Amino acid sequence: MRKENGGRISSSVLFIALIAALGGAGASSWGAPDDHRWSTEVVDEDCTNADDYEGADITLLLDAEDHPHIAYINGELPNTVLAIRYARWLGETWDLVTVDDDDTWGNAGLALDGYQRAHLSYRESGWYGQGVLRYARPDNGGWIVEEPDPAQGMSCSSIALDSQGYPHIAYYMQGAGLKYARWTGTEWTFATPDADCCGAISLALDSQDRPYISYAAGNPWYNVRCAWWDGAQWHWLMLDYETATPYATSIQLSSEDRPRIAYAKGAQNGVWYARAINMWVWMREMVEDGNMWSPVLALDADNRPHIAYYVANDGALAYATKSDETWDIQIVEDDASPSIRIGREPSIALGVCDLPRIAYYYHDSSEPCQLKYARARRPADFDGDGDVDTADLLHLLACWGTPCGDVDGDGDTDTADLLALLAAWGECP
Repeated sequence: MRKENGGRISSSVLFIALIAALGGAGASSWGAPDDHRWSTEVVDEDCTNADDYEGADITLLLDAEDHPHIAYINGELPNTVLAIRYARWLGETWDLVTVDDDDTWGNAGLALDGYQRAHLSYRESGWYGQGVLRYARPDNGGWIVEEPDPAQGMSCSSIALDSQGYPHIAYYMQGAGLKYARWTGTEWTFATPDADCCGAISLALDSQDRPYISYAAGNPWYNVRCAWWDGAQWHWLMLDYETATPYATSIQLSSEDRPRIAYAKGAQNGVWYARAINMWVWMREMVEDGNMWSPVLALDADNRPHIAYYVANDGALAYATKSDETWDIQIVEDDASPSIRIGREPSIALGVCDLPRIAYYYHDSSEPCQLKYARARRPADFDGDGDVDTADLLHLLACWGTPCGDVDGDGDTDTADLLALLAAWGECP
């Protein structure tokens, strides 16, 4: 492709760029998801194939330095013994640790305390009717593993830490329904908020450390519910009704402590989003119709929803957020081959500039399943630090006439890209 001035940058264009760089001012630009640029990497090359085993849940969290922490399931089926694994980014490399490999089969729930240490909840035993709740916490470079509830029948869980760093765990117990365990500092206490629960559990704590739990209930007429503790008693409310099993729910609390829930409404009925006006009045809407599974939700600083989910028909990872009244949807990663399934059991967190990070499984039928990590960035933010500044300008100038500094998506780096970078100059909104 022919470039202006034989591929060189004109002095006038460079002068404009340098004025903008030195002045450090310009119009900020914030795009819809279609403007996101995604980078992906493999975290672990040997994980459980979530297409074969639906208990291979992932939890992703970001620490105060925007570094990812991921809890997940390791080991390929048909092994009868799988391991709970924990991955964290150290700044230049991933640190992969086996937390528990004693017949641990799923629900890798994760929470970070004030020291950025990981706390996990999960299920021991490969048989749903024989599962036992386990809780792991760090200790002197190792892990202390407890069984808060030794009863058999546990299958899925979700964990959160309160303002004192004490764990709260919501979990499903066969024959008992929705269970809730809380560490008081001296002992575990237990409650049964809803005996009709059948799984798909997600837990969040409000500003007063009160629990809110989304989950599936009923059999065979399934529905999506939310349970909460008001300080004196438990309540629950049915949010949506569907005859097919809800594959997942994901709850987050707004800045006003009002719950927001993403959920998959059965096998072919799409991804939905519900928000509480108050605890007895809710609004709900469809995000995307079709065969969508395993939605996970994050809220940004303005309480806008960001949802990652699995597109089952295509085997692809999707990401949706809402601008104004419209859901903007983007495919993060896909592959044309029907043997490659991307995006099962995703987990989402928001980093610098509220840009999404997603952990997920990637499975090629001819290879072991992989744990992958995707990061979004602004188009002109080449170093991914959230700002468009001198470092990004220098990168673009070094890429002049080649694709590596492309901002506008046309495949090359030229004056149009420079002007787009200048229009996005500065910190993110």
